[in-house]
Amino acid sequence: MYTINLDTWIRDDRGNVNDAIDFVMLNFSEMNKLWVRMQHQGPSKERDKREVERRELRILVGTNLVRLSQLENLTVEMYRKVVLPGILEQSVSCKDAISQ
Repeated sequence: MYTINLDTWIRDDRGNVNDAIDFVMLNFSEMNKLWVRMQHQGPSKERDKREVERRELRILVGTNLVRLSQLENLTVEMYRKVVLPGILEQSVSCKDAISQ
């Protein structure tokens, strides 16, 4: 998985912590949107299969949040001003109670 190697990518001067934050936040946002869409897609006979897939995707969404908290150069101030507002905005804007 690409996100696991973000710290190496930053140390190799291919990016900085802001690039990593942007990447993980975009990834989180898109996965969260997919997770919400999967709830309502497809015929009802495939609902059980979709729910299994949603549970698997839920783990990936959570992994994005963990990765954000583990970035080496991420300060508390950056987390408070950039990361947390982005996470909250995405969670509220999707209008899905479970996602929130």
